[in-house]
Amino acid sequence: MKKIRSLNFNKKLFFLGTVLSISFVGTFLLNKFLEDFYKTRKIGLENRIEKLLNKEVDLGDYSGIRFLGISLNNLKIIDNKNLNSEIVAKNIYIGIMPIRSFLNQRWILNVSPKKTNIQIKKDFFKRGEFKNNEKKIIKNKVKYDLNFNLKESANFKLTDIGIETILKGKLIYKSKSKQLFGNIKAYSRGRGNLNLKLNTFLDKDFLNLEILASNFDLNKSEYKFGDRKFALKGGKIRSNIKFYKSSKQTFCKGKFSLNNLKFKTTNLAEDLKTDSIDLLCQGNNLIADTKKLNYGTLISNFNLNLPLNKNINNIKLKGSIGYLDSLKPEIKLSGEIPYWFDKRGINFGNLNSSFILNRTQLSNLNIFRKNRIRGFVTATGELRGEINKPNVQINFNVDYPHYKGIRIREIWEGEIKNQKNKYVLNMNNRYSPVPSFLSFDFDANINLEKITFSRIFNSNKGSLNLIKVNDHYSWRANNFPLDELELAIGNNDFDRVGGDYKWFRFHL
Repeated sequence: MKKIRSLNFNKKLFFLGTVLSISFVGTFLLNKFLEDFYKTRKIGLENRIEKLLNKEVDLGDYSGIRFLGISLNNLKIIDNKNLNSEIVAKNIYIGIMPIRSFLNQRWILNVSPKKTNIQIKKDFFKRGEFKNNEKKIIKNKVKYDLNFNLKESANFKLTDIGIETILKGKLIYKSKSKQLFGNIKAYSRGRGNLNLKLNTFLDKDFLNLEILASNFDLNKSEYKFGDRKFALKGGKIRSNIKFYKSSKQTFCKGKFSLNNLKFKTTNLAEDLKTDSIDLLCQGNNLIADTKKLNYGTLISNFNLNLPLNKNINNIKLKGSIGYLDSLKPEIKLSGEIPYWFDKRGINFGNLNSSFILNRTQLSNLNIFRKNRIRGFVTATGELRGEINKPNVQINFNVDYPHYKGIRIREIWEGEIKNQKNKYVLNMNNRYSPVPSFLSFDFDANINLEKITFSRIFNSNKGSLNLIKVNDHYSWRANNFPLDELELAIGNNDFDRVGGDYKWFRFHL
């Protein structure tokens, strides 16, 4: 009896060993077949994906067979126009879902990357224009769904804006309808979560976006817009805003808030801070309000109204700027700019804005007070044209300008214009026995390049010039009259001076 049992056990063991051996050999042969198949088809697959995405694609090396799929190592997708803009995954699993594919009559594939690094520019996903022969190649009758699963944390960075975070989530792309939908969660340790829910059709005018956040901390974050960097020292995001856009209507619901925001940017000497920046959806309008936006001794309030109900809408801006102790604002401004959406995204028309500066003391501003510049100024100005390169026209008056120990007992008028990506300030005095003309030239970053100061006294013209040479300034005065100037040495007791500089020159 024991011999029979032993014989049956040996048969089962032999059968199990045979099955395992066949399975192992079958898996080995299948793996070898898939590897050879992948290597022979790799270049062709890469070319088709490159023409679809308009990007350089390296699918990487074959890693091995996995359950209902294969694994690849070192996948790369690189922007043609910027080689530093890329998506890299150390490993990626591509698997098929056979039952769902059969029931839905289309291929349903799972794509799961690991150790992913996404370092791109904001226009990375713009496909650009294709040639006619490329469009024919892209058209494909094969129906498929791609399920992108970011189960592991992926490092994400928009290099030209400076946004950097960690992503998780799932996106699904349906080739038949060209629909992309899913949700992405951005989070950082100790900061909280920010969730994005997206639903869009790539070939249609349709977008449904939802942003959810509860006290997402922005402290110690850095961002970049154009050539300016913003370093955040505080601020939290709260949001339940929803945005919907189709060819027939556009609307939003909810609210997006930035609270206790504090940041510093290049080209500004002091921090900017505000109690709150709120975006509130009311009907077909998105209304933005800033409360107590503070910069040095200035405090501002702005209101932005963005209509959503037309193909082309006008954004309207109203605002006021005053000093901390002001009873009423010194500056009032208003303006509007049209905007619209198309396949390229959001587009802006020409800016049309103006402002009025009531009579105020220059030394109320920290930047003037620190440099010991005084005088009463009034101004009106306009900004018109392209939003990134507006035409600037500012007319102003300055009464009794005062710089450190020098004061001019005159009233000056002038204008500021931008010319060829530079700024020019021209001034002249009024009602003076010594006609004077003063001009400043600044570069695109408002760095001083040149000063020309000329005065006429008793029919004799004198001049004082400052010119930037490399990294220093060169001064030169020639018969420059000092009449109507007042000097104070060591205190504010000014007294008139006369005479002129015959010739004087030095480097600074």
